[in-house]
Amino acid sequence: MALVRLIPAGDVSVVDGEVQLTKTLGEYVRTKLTQRFRFFLGEWFRDARKGVPYYRDVLGKVANLNAVRAIFRSVLVSVPEVVGTPRFDVSFDKKTRRLSFDFIATLVDGSTLVVRPTDDDFVLDLRT
Repeated sequence: MALVRLIPAGDVSVVDGEVQLTKTLGEYVRTKLTQRFRFFLGEWFRDARKGVPYYRDVLGKVANLNAVRAIFRSVLVSVPEVVGTPRFDVSFDKKTRRLSFDFIATLVDGSTLVVRPTDDDFVLDLRT
């Protein structure tokens, strides 16, 4: 059985190196998603099946952008507090090898989490 630490509203999170209390469900989900997006498949000794298959499907000379979209969309909807994704897109800049996200996630309380391509927490540098 997997043990996962959840950070509910009112608990602490680290934002820009500063410890803060999470105030909203949106902040909680944002923290949870940034952790999941940075979690490599096989990284956790308790369950090597957990994580994003970066080495297998994302990193490399030629990544299939449709497969990458599907992988990260599945990460997004795997968070129980996310009930929908009215918009989800991934863009890849070949010159800088940066993958950026543009999505809206609808949360269980009716609020939304908006992530734009300029959001550094959701930009992946794929230079190997």
